[in-house]
Amino acid sequence: MRVLLRDMPRLVRDLLEHEISTQSDMEIIREGQSVLAMPTNESIPDVVIVGTTDTENMKNVRSALLQWPQTPVLTITQDGHEAAFYELLPHKTALGEMSPLEIVDAIRTRVKQRGARVPTERPHAPPD
Repeated sequence: MRVLLRDMPRLVRDLLEHEISTQSDMEIIREGQSVLAMPTNESIPDVVIVGTTDTENMKNVRSALLQWPQTPVLTITQDGHEAAFYELLPHKTALGEMSPLEIVDAIRTRVKQRGARVPTERPHAPPD
């Protein structure tokens, strides 16, 4: 599963990056990587996670849904305590207060429900 993290405080991003990086079936696609500029199915994230001031802030949600209409968007409040999924229709599923591990589990469940591709082997980062 390809996860795109967008517009969130550094602490929340760091917690999610750490939790997602420990999952063998997930990889993080960073905003601005060249893969996002390519109009191929391989560049489409399976889920987009955006930071918001509250789970009702629709600006970032609309932007992500317009860019990737088939991709669910998970909003996380700036303090990292509240989360909600949005999908085009529009559809919102309130998830309430969640830990980073619970967020990873929610992402995995939602993406698998949608029939997303799950990588069989995680790509290795080049050495520094």
